[in-house]
Amino acid sequence: MGYDSSQKAHAAMKWLLTKQGFKIGDRYYLAWEVNGENTADLSIVSQNPLLALAQKKFAETTEIDTNTNIAENFRKVLIDGANKDDYSLQGSVHLIELESPVNGRFGVVYYQAMSLQQYINKFASWYGKITIDDRQSFFNLKQVCYDIYGDRVDDKRMAATVSQLSHMILGSQIVPWSLLSAIYNRAIRPASFNDDKSWRRVMRTASKLFKAYYDEGEIKTMLNDSYHDRSYSFGRLLAIADVIEEGVLQGSENNEGRVTNAKRYMSSFAQRPLDTWKIIYTNLQPYLRKSKYSFKASKLIDEIFASLDAEDKHLNDPLNGKFLIGYSQQRNDWYQKKKTSNE
Repeated sequence: MGYDSSQKAHAAMKWLLTKQGFKIGDRYYLAWEVNGENTADLSIVSQNPLLALAQKKFAETTEIDTNTNIAENFRKVLIDGANKDDYSLQGSVHLIELESPVNGRFGVVYYQAMSLQQYINKFASWYGKITIDDRQSFFNLKQVCYDIYGDRVDDKRMAATVSQLSHMILGSQIVPWSLLSAIYNRAIRPASFNDDKSWRRVMRTASKLFKAYYDEGEIKTMLNDSYHDRSYSFGRLLAIADVIEEGVLQGSENNEGRVTNAKRYMSSFAQRPLDTWKIIYTNLQPYLRKSKYSFKASKLIDEIFASLDAEDKHLNDPLNGKFLIGYSQQRNDWYQKKKTSNE
């Protein structure tokens, strides 16, 4: 490559980085589209015009059903947005990750080119896999890093994790076990968080990542009360205990801000579910007597417990990530039905 060509290429790269790239640590991320009438900022971490459009329209255009349904409707929204913004669906999307260990030098860490249609299909597939309820939310990969590692995130780890996640979404979509293990250990320890809102965000992110990891027909977008996996069922039991005690505590002035027994024992429950459930269930009795949802909760607990195999020698073994999915979906289902009945 001659001097003039080299300078032009570097000038074009600098212009694109300034216009629509972003930096994490010593890594730069950039995505651009060619052959369309517009140059598209299609970054999967920074503000994305197509995803922004989808976030605005997805709730009104999508009927929650199956993962495939979610993915197909999401794909239609993105394609509709691309057409409205005059992007060519036949155009190519180029993604590049650069590393700058020292000033003035760049190394290409990752490069991928695909059609805009393929790019949209990747996102549609990913959001179909991670949807766990009727609330549509969109991943910010930097926030996912904080959810996984908490305060231990520095620039180096942030850059490496964002890189790992972006390659995964645009590639195999198989979530690395190292990330799942790290966020699981945070999610089952609600007492380690300064506020309940932060913990719930981590729990939700963990549930989404595990749903993508298992990607099984039995784990649906919404609660599947006919799915009797041991971990999933124990997660549902814990959620019921949590919402009952939480409801009673919220109605009592003296107990405002108190942590439920379900949350207090969650870490132990994840390791020894059967033994710990006996403690949680015993402590739940006073709250069941005070709750107006006592009959509904007791009936659900009996049904779920009856679905567990009493002869299973591994009933008390540590739970896997399906426990978090069952917990999240049962809580959402409880409050959705409560809201519907109130209306």
